Amino acid sequence: MRSALPGTTSGELDLIDLAVTELAVNALQHGGARRWSLTVGAAVQGACIVFEDDGQPFDPRAVTPGTAGELRAGGYGLLIVRRVARQLSYARRGPLNRTTLLF
Repeated sequence: MRSALPGTTSGELDLIDLAVTELAVNALQHGGARRWSLTVGAAVQGACIVFEDDGQPFDPRAVTPGTAGELRAGGYGLLIVRRVARQLSYARRGPLNRTTLLF
């Protein structure tokens, strides 16, 4: 990912990696996804990541994650994604969930 996002600091890359990992874990564990793909690119002001999976339809914007104090162990995925990403969008494209993150 580092080569696709020149100028991104190690700390920023760690946060991006964490957010993408949380999306993948949620898709596999909760959505029943068997396949997923990741597209990484530079955006006008930062990075753009597109995560697609073939799991059950799930719009991460439709869920209101609790605060860190309200969550059970292991329930931090969407909270992390929302805190790390500057913008989050979702679309269902045929059999695929498509989540786009801007950082």
